[in-house]
Amino acid sequence: MLQVVKSIRIYPFTRRGVVNIRWYSDDETSDDERKKKAKNEVSKKNSDEALKRLNALLQNMSTTKSQPIDMVTAKNMRQRAIEDKEKAEKEATDLKSVTQKIAKKIGGDTQKTEAELLSVLLGTSEQKPKLNEIIGGLKVESERPVSISRAQMVKNALKQHEKPRRPRETAFSAKPRERTEKKGFVNFFDATPLNIFTQPATNVPDSLQTWSKLEEREIKLAVTHPPRNYFEKMILWTEQGKIWKFPIDNEQGMDVEKATDFTEHVMLEMHLEGWCPTRGPIRHFMELVCVGLGKNNFLSAQEKKDHIMWYKEYFESKKDVLEELLTLGDVVEEQKQIES
Repeated sequence: MLQVVKSIRIYPFTRRGVVNIRWYSDDETSDDERKKKAKNEVSKKNSDEALKRLNALLQNMSTTKSQPIDMVTAKNMRQRAIEDKEKAEKEATDLKSVTQKIAKKIGGDTQKTEAELLSVLLGTSEQKPKLNEIIGGLKVESERPVSISRAQMVKNALKQHEKPRRPRETAFSAKPRERTEKKGFVNFFDATPLNIFTQPATNVPDSLQTWSKLEEREIKLAVTHPPRNYFEKMILWTEQGKIWKFPIDNEQGMDVEKATDFTEHVMLEMHLEGWCPTRGPIRHFMELVCVGLGKNNFLSAQEKKDHIMWYKEYFESKKDVLEELLTLGDVVEEQKQIES
């Protein structure tokens, strides 16, 4: 085994020259290299395991077959309709051949037997009561049956089995309805009157208020002329009330309120005398109304008075109902006091 000198250390400052020589064989490695090698082996092992798992997952995915999704399209619907029609025709031919074989084996009138079998199989046979059972002892001459070919009988049976399909009408395919016009002339004034309306009708012309207002406006615009300068414009606006008059007055246009006293706006309980009860829920309600009207500075004194008088008329119209409710409430209160 070969030995190689890896490191030499010389200490010249000592009394005796010391040389440290370290020998390493070929198969020996340092601790750092061993740790690095072990770490590489662990990472390689982990990567191999992850690769195996990925391959197994890919194999499972490749083996599972995806189910096709049946998309309903116009082409598929047309193909299905054709297939259903072919299937129905095939079943009809098979049914026809089977009934023919059975009718031949039974014997007799094969056409009649075949038609009866088809009607029973397709569910088109209707049980009708016989006339002989309804009317006993009455003989009815039966008409000679008309000879029908076998193909015609099969077609009739199939037509009875199939449901009639109503054709889909569109805006273009729908036929216009035929109008039935009744010819003739009817005179309403030749008939005898019913004498329901005793008073004769008065010919009152219709009043076109909007038309008359527009006509007045056109006449006024034709007569009046626009202001010629700024001063005439300001005068016109002042007359129309669009601008304030000088000196500025906050009560402009309220000439009636200048003659009224302030107490008439606030002290409104005097309007309750004579009709409002002195106590009770109606009195309490009207006092609240008076307080609210007294704090309202947008209404005139006359408007506040009219407001209170409206309540007076309302309570007088409901006098009977209010008396009944008040008496009922007094009785209930007395019962509560007795029970307590």
